Amino acid sequence: NMSTLQKVIAVHDFLVRTDSDVLHTKGSPFSVATFMAEKRGVCMAYALLFEKMMEVLHIPCHYVIGKADGEGDAGHAWNMVEIDGQWYHIDVTWDDIGHVLEHHEIRYRYFLLTDEQIAKNHQWDLDLYPPCTSERFNAMHHLYDVCIAGDLLIYPHSKTAYLTAMDPETLQTKKLADIRVQYCTYANGLVYMVNHSDGATLYTYDAKTAELTKCSTDPIHAIHKTTNEVVVTYANGSQEMIAIETAVDVTESLQIAEFDDARYTNISMMSLGD
Repeated sequence: NMSTLQKVIAVHDFLVRTDSDVLHTKGSPFSVATFMAEKRGVCMAYALLFEKMMEVLHIPCHYVIGKADGEGDAGHAWNMVEIDGQWYHIDVTWDDIGHVLEHHEIRYRYFLLTDEQIAKNHQWDLDLYPPCTSERFNAMHHLYDVCIAGDLLIYPHSKTAYLTAMDPETLQTKKLADIRVQYCTYANGLVYMVNHSDGATLYTYDAKTAELTKCSTDPIHAIHKTTNEVVVTYANGSQEMIAIETAVDVTESLQIAEFDDARYTNISMMSLGD
């Protein structure tokens, strides 16, 4: 029942929260298979997997090949996605900042941009791709540590860090509580977050009842969400694992093809180089 925009947000956030932009991997860092197995890879793997997930969701998407500032001569890859008849740039790799900035995990600076906006640090052949001119989602570009809770995006306000909600369809915002928060993560019908207005302790917010609940007295260092659990890391280094009740065993829902080994020949991987 999600809208196209909500689906794009969900995929973007899943990739950012699940994977890390790392060149050194056991398998090829360019490979989607490596990316899915090791949760590590480079821009090519991010963009190819995003494109494939859009294909499964029947959302028009392009894999964009170009260059970007700071990426050297190796080139860079990102995506274009169509929402309500308009095309937008989306660079999931550059929105994944958890491995660079200790106190942030996800941002929207490169989420649904125009040609003019992304051209400040990205270069591509404009003749090969549709124009991106809509500025509809400009209000989202300053968001960080965002989570989806029902039909709302919940996040720290970019200036005050107060707990805030945005309707992504109308882009209307409202303050939910006068507390300074960080690491907003949605699971089990609750928003888990660090409340810096109360000693950086763990709190939850119920989006339906607006109820705030304090869950710890010890300060929190970080909150990270995996497929099956919310991982709370305390300042003293200890961790608490909170199981996600709605987690689905993916292996049960996949139909694994049976291959006849006799039909295939093993060959060594060629070096991809640059």
